[in-house]
Amino acid sequence: MEGIDMHFITVPTGNLAEHFYAVRNTVVNFYIYQDDETAVAFDAGMNKRAALNGMRKIGIDPAAIKHLFLTHSDYDHTGGIEAFPNAAIYLPADEVQMLNHTTPRGAGRYNKDLPRPYMTLCDEDTVNAGGLSVRAIATPGHTPGSMSYLLNETILVAGDTMALACGKARRFIIGMDKDQQEESLAKLAELEGISLLCTAHGGYTADFRKVMEGWAGK
Repeated sequence: MEGIDMHFITVPTGNLAEHFYAVRNTVVNFYIYQDDETAVAFDAGMNKRAALNGMRKIGIDPAAIKHLFLTHSDYDHTGGIEAFPNAAIYLPADEVQMLNHTTPRGAGRYNKDLPRPYMTLCDEDTVNAGGLSVRAIATPGHTPGSMSYLLNETILVAGDTMALACGKARRFIIGMDKDQQEESLAKLAELEGISLLCTAHGGYTADFRKVMEGWAGK
């Protein structure tokens, strides 16, 4: 279903646009683009088993995914990394502090380091992923390094930067810095040409301009 009216909602596993799929992994969504040339994933879900089951439902071979872009380091986005054995892993550079015991996720609690080596990305870095363009857009607030990704300048994967509620983009209710979250929403609102906006816990929409009304220039 397109659009949402709740703060928390997951999209059923299936096709959202040409070559683009949502995978429901318990309480979170991750996303995959696959065409005849390449396949990339955005986040990995909570665990390997659920991620594999989801990909099986839509006929995607996990071994075919060559690039895995993480929006941040929380376990519900990284727990399924081992389901992508051949993927190069990309993590926001400002998120490394969440893994090396520099910045706690909560009182005395740190995010778990990734199980495989990874490359880091900074704001406005662009990766050529097998002919696909993936632009990194720093959107801190949920965590210090939270990042959104713009695929081929048209599909925006926003992770936990926002949720959609009552037809509007909202600050995701969980965040380490609420002011940064709102600044990140205002930053994304300036984007043009977005055909699909996808969130991790808050649904998706094809009407980017409508849901972002009121955020631009804020």
